[in-house]
Amino acid sequence: MRSGSLCIDRNECGLDLDDCHPNATCTNITGGFSCRCTTGFQGDGRTCTATPCNAGFETGPNNTCVDSNECTLDTDDCDPNANCNNTIRG
Repeated sequence: MRSGSLCIDRNECGLDLDDCHPNATCTNITGGFSCRCTTGFQGDGRTCTATPCNAGFETGPNNTCVDSNECTLDTDDCDPNANCNNTIRG
């Protein structure tokens, strides 16, 4: 008579057996793993690309979108005799 066997889940993430993108997080699940792109990236977790910023923003640390200061970048359209005040557009 054969006794029962016990199956133990293998942690593909911890064993570096996953195929998640470098900008994704691997999560171990029973019988496999899942991949999810980190903040600032989009895709299916196996392929992640930088999330594009909207107009008036630029890519900052950790691929986050930060406000562009058009006044200090000298890209504003203010009259030369006017004061430029940066505002956040969204």
